[in-house]
Amino acid sequence: MAKNVATEKAKERREKLRQIRRKQQLKMGFIIVVVVAVLAALIWLYRSDLFRIKKLEISGNDRLTDTQIEKICSIEEGTSLTRVPLKEIEEKLKKDPWIKDAELSRSFPNTLKIKVVERKPIALIPVEDGHAVVDKDGLVLEKLSEIDRVDLLLIRDLDIKNLKVGQKIESKAFINASLCVSNLDGKIRDSLSIVSAPSIDKLSLYTKDGVEIIYGKAENFSKKNYIIEKILKEDKDEVIFIDIRVVSNPVVRKRP
Repeated sequence: MAKNVATEKAKERREKLRQIRRKQQLKMGFIIVVVVAVLAALIWLYRSDLFRIKKLEISGNDRLTDTQIEKICSIEEGTSLTRVPLKEIEEKLKKDPWIKDAELSRSFPNTLKIKVVERKPIALIPVEDGHAVVDKDGLVLEKLSEIDRVDLLLIRDLDIKNLKVGQKIESKAFINASLCVSNLDGKIRDSLSIVSAPSIDKLSLYTKDGVEIIYGKAENFSKKNYIIEKILKEDKDEVIFIDIRVVSNPVVRKRP
C-alpha cells in the first residue's frame, strides 16, 4: 500500500515538472516570436521610405547659403532619415573653410536638422593674387580680387606673398597682430583702417583719422586699451602718434 502511494506521488511530481517545463518552453517561444517580430519591424522601418528625408532644417549660417550647405552635404534623394550618416556629413561640412563646427540631428519622421558654426573674418591680407580673408586663427576663408565693399581691417607688411584657401598662417607677426585686434576695445577697433605687422615689436595701428599707434607685443590689453581711449578722447584733434609699447611710459606726439 505504502509503495503504491509513493509511486503515485512520484508520478504527480513528474507530471508537475513536465507542466512547468512546458510553460517555460511556451513562454520562451513567445518571447522569441515577439523579439523576432520587433526586429523584423525595425528592419522594415529602417529600409522603408516611411522616414525618407523631405526637409533640411539649416541654422547658424550667415555667410554660406542654405543651397551651398545642401550641396556640401550632398544627400541623395530618397535617403532615409534612419540611414543618413550623421558623423560623415558633419566631417564633410567641417572641411569647408567657413564652417568651424557642425552638428546634425534627426527629427522624425522626415526632417534632418543641420546646425553650423561659421568662422568670423577679422582681416584682409594682401597677397600676390589679391587679398586673403582670414579669421582670428589665421585660417584663409576665401580670396578676393576686389575689396572696395569689404568692411574688414587690412593687415599689411607681413612677410607673406601667397596664401591658399584653407591654409593656416603660422607667422608670429600675424599671430601677434590677430591677438591684438581680437582684444581691442570695440570702439578702438572700429576706428582703425590699417594694421601694419612687419614684426611683433613694430606692430602698428592706424586710425581712420590718420593717428599712428605703435602697439608692439600683444599684452597688457586692458591697460593699453585704457591709454589709447584716454589719449584719443582728450586730444582727438591734436594727437598724431602714440607709442604704448611701454605702458608705464607712453609716448605721444601732437600736431605742431
